[in-house]
Amino acid sequence: WPDEKQPFVRVMATGEAVHGVEHKIERPDGRCIALRINGAPVKNERSEIKWLVFSFEDITERRGIEEALRQAQKMEAIGRLAGGVAHDFNNLLTAILSFASLARSEPTCLDEHLDGIVDAAERAAQLTRQLLAFGRQQIAQPISFDARDEVTATVRLIERVLGEDVALELNLCRGPCWLLMDPNQLQQVLLNLVLNASEARDDANMRIVVRTAVVRISSEELREAFG
Repeated sequence: WPDEKQPFVRVMATGEAVHGVEHKIERPDGRCIALRINGAPVKNERSEIKWLVFSFEDITERRGIEEALRQAQKMEAIGRLAGGVAHDFNNLLTAILSFASLARSEPTCLDEHLDGIVDAAERAAQLTRQLLAFGRQQIAQPISFDARDEVTATVRLIERVLGEDVALELNLCRGPCWLLMDPNQLQQVLLNLVLNASEARDDANMRIVVRTAVVRISSEELREAFG
């Protein structure tokens, strides 16, 4: 940690407690463990810090279980997506075969038919890339990007899975909505939220709205929300 972010230094500098600080350490045997750290000052009658009280909880097993659950949910979602896009792939393959047949029978329009083949193939490749992105297990690679583009592409993919009785609407903010995170994680969050919402519906028809917005909160509100 940078010095100013170390739990001990933070408590001493601010006189306030810290909660749920997570940190990974390497044991002498080489095994990495995850810790959750809580700390608070004990003050005397003059409000001077007399003692520091800290607790350390080993959450390695819990984090392993949570990661296994996330992967299971991801694979379930991929299975549903694969079934949902099978029909689209079939249509794209039919288009490719049809354009190829026309190219043989109408050589004078060869360029036009080849353009149709390339367009259908590119759309099929895009579907494949999105499915692979959902299934890939990799270290998160945060980047800065406008969430509107990623949300739009993900919603279009999810639409193929939902039934006709579920209306999925997209409401994007006008200006940029910048995020610093791994785009694959945003895709997974949206996919899980929409699929869970569609399964929890009580009536035959349902409307799900995916909305982007820029929300500004204070650092105090952020600490209160996330500990």
